[in-house]
Amino acid sequence: MKRRTAASMLIAPLALAGLAATIPTATAASSHDTHDYRVTVVNATGGQPFSPPVVATHSKKLDVFLDRRRATPELASIAQTGDGSGAVAAFEAELGKMATDVVHVGQPLTPTGVSDGPFPNTVTFDIKAADGDRLSLATMLICTNDGVTGLDAVKLPRSGSKVLPLRAYDAGVERNTEDSAHIPDACSALGPEMLAGDNNGNNDGLMIATNKRVKRHKGVHGGSSLTSVHDWGKGPVGVVTVTRLP
Repeated sequence: MKRRTAASMLIAPLALAGLAATIPTATAASSHDTHDYRVTVVNATGGQPFSPPVVATHSKKLDVFLDRRRATPELASIAQTGDGSGAVAAFEAELGKMATDVVHVGQPLTPTGVSDGPFPNTVTFDIKAADGDRLSLATMLICTNDGVTGLDAVKLPRSGSKVLPLRAYDAGVERNTEDSAHIPDACSALGPEMLAGDNNGNNDGLMIATNKRVKRHKGVHGGSSLTSVHDWGKGPVGVVTVTRLP
């Protein structure tokens, strides 16, 4: 976890075992005066499930996801496996100080047109924020090596609603082999198709680490286990709507 650097940018999996469809889980908000916001997250892709998003309201001086434009360990964990527990713990440690509230959505979001039991492609929840707070969100694009999407310290609306597109980013912590051996099992479980050659699940331990800056993702190229069905084109991968409640 780092204090924010001068650069502010959008950023933007999963140990799926034991995951149940639950309502989003919020920790106790800090004690100072707060306002209520309603947040809706929509997966707009046709081939990329999202890991359970981590969402927080916090001071603009706090950044859990980026360190000089490189992914922090908390973001790296989301980007490679969809595990948001480290990010949740980091925000929780700042509650009452530099963070106001944190929500760990208790379900993945499936691609548009892909239904997987109880998992939808959209989720809505409430979160609290203090005056001057920013909103951050991170979730993995599960059918990638280390693709993420989200928001990094965006301003909250003082009234009404704000609609925010979600762009795809490469976290820069793993080589983009697009090989089944390096992709979380949840890609086959929640994505549009089983990965080629994925007979006994994927081995996330074979991921090939790199140490590059977070940058816009170039998409899925195919030619290995992933195919064009997992690509999202040039547009946003999702949409977040934030509404200040009365």
